[in-house]
Amino acid sequence: MPSKSDALFGLAGTLDVDPVSVLDLQSDRFAELFAKERRLLQIEEAYHSPLSPLRALYFASPLWPHDEVATGYYGRPWLVKEFEHEAKEHLNVYAAVYLESLTADPPYPRTYHFAYRRAGDASRMWRPYGAVIGFKNEVLLFSESGDRQEVQTGGSPMTVTVETYFGEGPAEFRIASLHDFRLTLEVLSKGKSAVRFWA
Repeated sequence: MPSKSDALFGLAGTLDVDPVSVLDLQSDRFAELFAKERRLLQIEEAYHSPLSPLRALYFASPLWPHDEVATGYYGRPWLVKEFEHEAKEHLNVYAAVYLESLTADPPYPRTYHFAYRRAGDASRMWRPYGAVIGFKNEVLLFSESGDRQEVQTGGSPMTVTVETYFGEGPAEFRIASLHDFRLTLEVLSKGKSAVRFWA
């Protein structure tokens, strides 16, 4: 019998889409389950919930994202890009992150996972804080805090624009996707049709 992880990741792998994108993220039921899952993660409870297969994507780890998901179900590693906030010139501002698909015929939906770590943190722990999903006509953000946003895309469907916060301390950021992409950073953000990870 396949596990819930096998069922979810197997379906997503067959469709060549991110496992998060096959869920109904805009439903109230998902929001309720996600809030419960966050509490279980915070107390490191091993209880199995309908969303427990996704824990591999959202556990904080120095090795995030975990390649067993990508290699096991997609036959390839995660594609990651990184950028830094040095906290020297711009503090307490939003930076725009432009994520452009490098696939000639990009798969829809396209999903990007976000994580950060404090510069100099001895644990080197990446802490996931949300995902952004690009559809043909809209972009959906789902934050670890439970925030959900939806923006209609006015520009190129090949590019997703996301704003993330640059605070008072230096930090490193990592974005992971199963499909190749180009990252362009803009500080201060002038992004239009952007979704935002609120501070």
